[in-house]
Amino acid sequence: MKSNNILLQTAYLPPIQYFTKFLQNNEIIIEQHDNYQKQTFRNRCHIYSPNGIQVLTVPVIKNHGTKTKVKDIKISYAEKWYINHIRSIEAAYRSSPFYEFYMPEIELILKKKQKFLLDLNQELLAFCIEALDLDIQINYTNEFIKASTGINDFREIIHPKRYVADHDSEFKPMNYYQCFQEKFGFIENLSIIDILLNEGPNALEILKSSISYKK
Repeated sequence: MKSNNILLQTAYLPPIQYFTKFLQNNEIIIEQHDNYQKQTFRNRCHIYSPNGIQVLTVPVIKNHGTKTKVKDIKISYAEKWYINHIRSIEAAYRSSPFYEFYMPEIELILKKKQKFLLDLNQELLAFCIEALDLDIQINYTNEFIKASTGINDFREIIHPKRYVADHDSEFKPMNYYQCFQEKFGFIENLSIIDILLNEGPNALEILKSSISYKK
């Protein structure tokens, strides 16, 4: 059965676990009124580089001494981080089967230089949803939603510093082809672009197989 009222954080090129929630409900709520926190998927993703896991981080403008809502977080362009991200993705996936098919659009979005982090994440998310051929509705909160028993809240569960198996019993990552797996082995729950660039149209079936529904 599909769950009801899935609540997620915004995320930059989100991990595979994040997208499995889209298959458990055709209507998703994304929080935009939470206070920004460092070292989360809000502004970072993990890819499989020639040297193993690589973290790509979008630098943001911090308001020191104040709490800033995620919807108001601006991206810093003091350095050309987006060029470094494009080059890192190229180094990681240029030999993957579907790199040439998906990468031009990803590169185009990154080069748009969106002002706000939420807008960048939203545009990349829309691209990934279309690439996966998902039929879902994304809504954004009008105010901060407090934790309650009436909602499936994954805002803190899908986190780069939490061990997934201890917190999300419905996520059972399935192995698939990765370019450097002979060197470092299979690495689970990387950015959605890892599965898209490596598996293309087969990505959706792998996402479905990565869900273990509660009985």
